[in-house]
Amino acid sequence: MPIPEDYFAEWNERPARGARKAAKNLWVYERATGQKRFSVTTEAGAKIQAYFNVPTPTDKYLYFFRVQGEEVSAGKVRIWVTQTTALCLKTVLGSIDGEVITAEVSKLPSNRRVRETISTETKPAIAEPIIISSSAYSRLRLCFGGVSDEHMMQQFAQHLFTTRSS
Repeated sequence: MPIPEDYFAEWNERPARGARKAAKNLWVYERATGQKRFSVTTEAGAKIQAYFNVPTPTDKYLYFFRVQGEEVSAGKVRIWVTQTTALCLKTVLGSIDGEVITAEVSKLPSNRRVRETISTETKPAIAEPIIISSSAYSRLRLCFGGVSDEHMMQQFAQHLFTTRSS
């Protein structure tokens, strides 16, 4: 709970500009730092907007998530796919074990893109991790590209369905 004595406030008036209406807001600042911490708007009912500091990339408390091809150990990359894509891969390969996927990926051409296909995803789903070799990940990216690991693996699954059913 904020302590009122730790803050001061000033009215901020903004004139009308273009399609924007004039506005009058109460800006609340932290006394110790002079940084704006809250903005209070009353035009369409009271609204309090909190402000916070975004840590710098070097902040030791900053944690970010990387979902695209995360190297987990020397020569191993974790990728995440939806349950739908995992099910497609399991159907064709019998498993989504990293060694099975890596072996299948090694059969792909090493110097060209494979034809793009449509998405297998129809709705959001929970993701599953698959750890494959770094070389398999590089070859997948070369052959399929895609906007994400999920899209790339959808294309790979469809490639497997196409090549194994003919």
